[in-house]
Amino acid sequence: MPPSGTVVLNASNMLAADSCGLNNSKTRETCIGKFESHEGCKAACKAHPDLCVTWTWHKDTADNGCYASECFLRATDYWDPALDRPVTDCGVR
Repeated sequence: MPPSGTVVLNASNMLAADSCGLNNSKTRETCIGKFESHEGCKAACKAHPDLCVTWTWHKDTADNGCYASECFLRATDYWDPALDRPVTDCGVR
């Protein structure tokens, strides 16, 4: 796990969301809401340490469809970001 506060641009640390706006209890991913930037998602992670070890934010692009601007918090120590994802950013609380 990288140090606290790490941000990786153009990467995703999500395994699988069930659907836009929905939580995935199996992977302990919570959709906390929509934010204008990854900074908002990062702040939401810090504000909810019970729900968040890492976060992934979906950029507001047409490629993201209904996931656009959504922020997912992950409550486990899983860290294996998929790189070269121009539609998402991720980080560590």
